[in-house]
Amino acid sequence: MNFPVSFNTTKNIVLLLLAGMLSNNAFAQIMERSQPLYRNFTYINSSLPSNSVYKMATDGYGYIWIATERGLVRYDGNVFKQYTAPQTDNEFVQVYKPNDSTLWLFGYSGNSRLFNLSTHTFRTVLDTPNTAPFKSPVVLAWQKNDTLSLYRTNSTFSQAALSNPNQQWLAGKASFINSLLARWKIPNHAYGITADTLSALFNHKPYAIQITGDVLILGNKIFRQNGDAPATPVFNGDSKKITGNISSFVRMGDDLYLGFVETQELLLIKNFFSTDSRVQHTYSKILTQVPVTSLVCDYQGNLWVGTLGKGIYLFTPADLATRHLQQARSDAPDRNITGISRLDNGLTALGHNHDRASILYNEKQAEISLSGHQSINEVRAVYKVADKWFFFGNQNSYAGTGVSVPGKIMPLAISKHTPFKDGTMLNNRYYFTTKSACFIIDNDGNISTDTMYKGINTLTISPLNDSVCFYGTNDGIYRNGTKLQQFSSTRITKLRTIGSKLVVCTQEGAFVVQLTEKGEPANSFKILTENCYDIKADSSYCYIKTGSGLAIFNTKDWKLVNEINAGTYALSINDYLVEGDTLTLATNEGVYYIPKRLACYLKNIVTPKIYLSCSLTGFDPSKNIAEITYSKKLSITLSADLLDYTSKSKHIDYQITYNGEAISNWQTMSDRAITLNNLKPGKYTVTIKARAGYSGMENSASHTIVIHPLWYQRTWISIFFWCFIAAIIGFITFRWYKAQLHKAKKNMNDQLRMNELENKNLFAQLKPHFIFNVLTPLQSYFIDGDDIGGLKYLDNYAKLMRGFLQESRESYITIEKEVDFLKHYLFIQQQRFSNGFTYSFEIDPRLSLSQLFVPTLILQPIVENAVEHGVKNATGTNGSIRIKLMPDDNKVIASVIDNGDGFKNSDTSFQPNHALQIIKERLELIRLKHGAGMLRITSNGAQPGTTITIELPLLNSTMI
Repeated sequence: MNFPVSFNTTKNIVLLLLAGMLSNNAFAQIMERSQPLYRNFTYINSSLPSNSVYKMATDGYGYIWIATERGLVRYDGNVFKQYTAPQTDNEFVQVYKPNDSTLWLFGYSGNSRLFNLSTHTFRTVLDTPNTAPFKSPVVLAWQKNDTLSLYRTNSTFSQAALSNPNQQWLAGKASFINSLLARWKIPNHAYGITADTLSALFNHKPYAIQITGDVLILGNKIFRQNGDAPATPVFNGDSKKITGNISSFVRMGDDLYLGFVETQELLLIKNFFSTDSRVQHTYSKILTQVPVTSLVCDYQGNLWVGTLGKGIYLFTPADLATRHLQQARSDAPDRNITGISRLDNGLTALGHNHDRASILYNEKQAEISLSGHQSINEVRAVYKVADKWFFFGNQNSYAGTGVSVPGKIMPLAISKHTPFKDGTMLNNRYYFTTKSACFIIDNDGNISTDTMYKGINTLTISPLNDSVCFYGTNDGIYRNGTKLQQFSSTRITKLRTIGSKLVVCTQEGAFVVQLTEKGEPANSFKILTENCYDIKADSSYCYIKTGSGLAIFNTKDWKLVNEINAGTYALSINDYLVEGDTLTLATNEGVYYIPKRLACYLKNIVTPKIYLSCSLTGFDPSKNIAEITYSKKLSITLSADLLDYTSKSKHIDYQITYNGEAISNWQTMSDRAITLNNLKPGKYTVTIKARAGYSGMENSASHTIVIHPLWYQRTWISIFFWCFIAAIIGFITFRWYKAQLHKAKKNMNDQLRMNELENKNLFAQLKPHFIFNVLTPLQSYFIDGDDIGGLKYLDNYAKLMRGFLQESRESYITIEKEVDFLKHYLFIQQQRFSNGFTYSFEIDPRLSLSQLFVPTLILQPIVENAVEHGVKNATGTNGSIRIKLMPDDNKVIASVIDNGDGFKNSDTSFQPNHALQIIKERLELIRLKHGAGMLRITSNGAQPGTTITIELPLLNSTMI
């Protein structure tokens, strides 16, 4: 038996020897030994903490879970993350997975833990009693209803009720076996299974009996539960002459993979599940000298192989296609294949170092030494036409004759030229070039010089037809003998014409050039950015050799469909063939064959799974929202996983939005983590989009974080606060404005009062002057004896003076009184100037003269101005003064029109201390107080005289 846990070295050696003695796998069929491509994870080349893997499982999300001697480990497609249970040993030697959400973990010390796959937390379920029978490691576990049954390495059987997990009790071996058989409903003596054979199997612990989900492995037999019916046999090793104990198995399509710890191998039975009876089962040992403990198939169809001491092997579906592939022969003289060529009659030629080649024919292999002195010449290509053979090397070239293998081999006549650089076929002719010459081999094997060659140092050659050929050089491309402007001064490593396209390989990448019907280059586009060295094509795909492996393009749209990264498998691809349905690789480790259906079509059929988890909720892919209350210096980390196990290169971009608005452009996530710092309340959404390798398939995921504000940060508090502040500011502003308005009103009233006093003072000053002026005409009346005229004049004078005395004490008077005052005043002035002018009043009947008010004596200075400066100096004609009053909405428009001399030079300005200036100032104050007040002086145009217009507010008794 073999149990590699914490035993010392001596025990391990003894156990391995014993396991070898107990195992005896005899195959009736012939076993193929193959060297497949794979990735091997160890603690040296990855983050895997231990090379000893006891069990593996997958969860419902697609992650790989691994039980190791260093704890439970999860692989997320990027790193192996370790999980350890507190206060217990973490060397988990057995795993039982009852469902997709939990894992039973059984430690080397005998303790048991339950692990939640959704929350990534441990929970102690079975506290093993501190007694010897229960301290031995568990190697077998299964659950039925509420009872968990356990088998330990010390051959003790125990059971526990999950409803009361702190209690365990020992059970008898016979009852345990019967319970196991009843659980899977395997009849006694069916398939050679009895209680005695099971009892013997338990002595072969720990890998003789295994339970994984609904599958039971009993030695070399596999059963699957079938509801209430008896278990369905999946595999019976007795019928296949396989007697070793199976540690694990997995079905992939029609193929069955079996893992063995004791015989240390991974066995493939191809077409085992095929329903076609004509298909033969073939057996292959995929891995040898590798103790396989566990096999798992992930959601992408990859095969995971857990081992003891050798880490984990990963076979992708494309790699599995190479499982039967091997180097040409295990005893080949040189595993480094420098060139490969497909010849006629099913022959394949392999080139080696040191002037050596191999010819494969009729399942035989002939080794050929091209030169006796064994130079370091690498054979790059082999060409055969009729019975003539040509071997082209990087230093020397050879020719020979023969049907299946060449006979006498001699140096090729062209060897004096710089050695072989490139060769290709067109119309059954072989074109090849050296650095200093280009040649053509015709159907008879005759060599002629290429007539289109113009002495260019050529590295690669590609004919389009019999009249057009392209040559790649160190400084560009030549079409026949003419250098092309495209790729000028560029070193061309390889050229090939594919249909109407010219594919160009350079050190800066690969390009596709469209050719015209005449073979002239047109537009071009780039398809690769890394160094390129070789080009081959079939009817659908173009295969370009790069520094890292092979890049495969669909020639319909020139999109990259797959990449074979040779560095992943520690290989160097030296040459390759693309004939038929197989992609053949010549490597430093032999020849490998990959079906094209997998190399070209498999990519992009599985969308990568991506998950975005938050530090607030822990790992739980089912959650995509987290909520938290705001705090200062809040920091949140989100981690992204891209589960694409077939690709090492993964591309993840992210964008952050705040309350629905993007706060950043798409950015590349370098370390698979996003940290958000100093966050304010609101709704944040982080969105990632990802793709793996060159896959065109892209997936996305998002996580929302809601940060709730504190009470004083809530919206209604903010609204109330700012409304309160606004109310205070508004109240203060209102009081200030009201105070300013009151102050302005007081100042305006004071100013009006002052103006009124000034007006009264002006009236007081005018009275003596006016009285003196009007008394002179009165004297004339009495001297002339015109008593009646004198009395009339004196009556108007008395009324005028009484108006002065009464109205000078009021700020506003009715329009009627203002008009009466003006009539008395104009009568006296008319008599004073001996009837030298006439006057008239034009009053709109809409004006209620006795109800409407105007500022006191506002028109008298204007009328006086018309008399003194207008009609007084009129010569040749009689003077005329017209006074017009008319309403205009809420205003009164008063105009005084005379036919005097008018203003000289359009000078309508007022002199200082002039009465009209005072009128203008009064009107300005009236406008401020009542909203109307304006004075305008205009010339009468073609007619003599001046018009003075004032605009007054239309006031009633309640407004003054």
